[in-house]
Amino acid sequence: MTSERRSNNRQWRGRVIGAIAAGTVLFPLLAACGSDSDASQTNDARNATKTAAASESTSGGFPVTLTGAFGDVTIESKPERVLALSPTDADIVLSLGVTPIAIPTSAQTDATTNKTGLFPWAEGKYPAGTPKLDLSTAQSSTLEAILALEPDVMVGTAFYGLVDQTNAALKDVAPVVSYTTAPNGDSWQDSTRKVAKALGLESKGEEVIASAESTLTDAAAANPQLKGEKFNVLISPSASEVYILCSADDNLGRVMKEFGMVLSEYAQSVPCTNGRTKVSYENLDKLDADVLIAFPDTAEQMSYLTDQQLWNNLSAVKRGAVVEIPKTESVPAALAFPSAPSLEWAVGQMTPLIVEAAAK
Repeated sequence: MTSERRSNNRQWRGRVIGAIAAGTVLFPLLAACGSDSDASQTNDARNATKTAAASESTSGGFPVTLTGAFGDVTIESKPERVLALSPTDADIVLSLGVTPIAIPTSAQTDATTNKTGLFPWAEGKYPAGTPKLDLSTAQSSTLEAILALEPDVMVGTAFYGLVDQTNAALKDVAPVVSYTTAPNGDSWQDSTRKVAKALGLESKGEEVIASAESTLTDAAAANPQLKGEKFNVLISPSASEVYILCSADDNLGRVMKEFGMVLSEYAQSVPCTNGRTKVSYENLDKLDADVLIAFPDTAEQMSYLTDQQLWNNLSAVKRGAVVEIPKTESVPAALAFPSAPSLEWAVGQMTPLIVEAAAK
């Protein structure tokens, strides 16, 4: 580490510790969707990361400048140590053939990945000994762990904790590649292109995008009967209400549009924040559609819906046109927080279920 970086890191450490003392949360709990973070990386994992980065194509000249929610960010030279700040960002980096220097985790990902921090499409992608980095809250140990990892660049296009104050602290350590509109708000294609440019791998990025788009296109072409089918997505039901997808331009909505399916008029007519809104059970009758998709946190949570008479009265429910997938089975995360590898995996899992439901 250069003396300049050491100086910057000392200044940054002082700033974040001061912020914690003042009660400021730099890493808000992820509201969408780990285990103890390890502040050090084994030599094997560190060397494997460097080897993977060095073997990649050097396409794209440096420095490069990217524009995001917090302004322009310039990356002076090709990064070797890439720190992903969310599982989606890690997916993007991995899809480009680069191994992140840590596995980003949170309480939410722990709950859906049996505390491994790895979804099925990311299993086997990291070398043994890669540390985990819990980004749920602003614990001083987490902030110190980021310093210890010595990243050349941080990627946070889908990191819900990346706000003005967080970015101001992190950018003193290394350039931060951010979202443009909102965390997980840009299309997965745009995020992939941005990260690919940051890593000097723009040609590889286009290959990754083309492959995933082809998978989606092929699935839609093989199932033309889905075109025009109306759907609703119900998420995390509780004792008195349920979240629904309320925007066709949310990442989950965009994926469903790839199949030619149409979000219901009711879902698109209600007040909507970040692609989600709450619906009380007295309004369940308004959610009928050709296909209903339910993403409970756990299989047991589905009983909140099935105990409701209005739910059981829906024509889709009576026909059996319901796709029920708990978040613990990873498909909801793959679709709602999409990357090229998550989508390619999810299409194989989800398509048969939607086709079966639509036929009823």
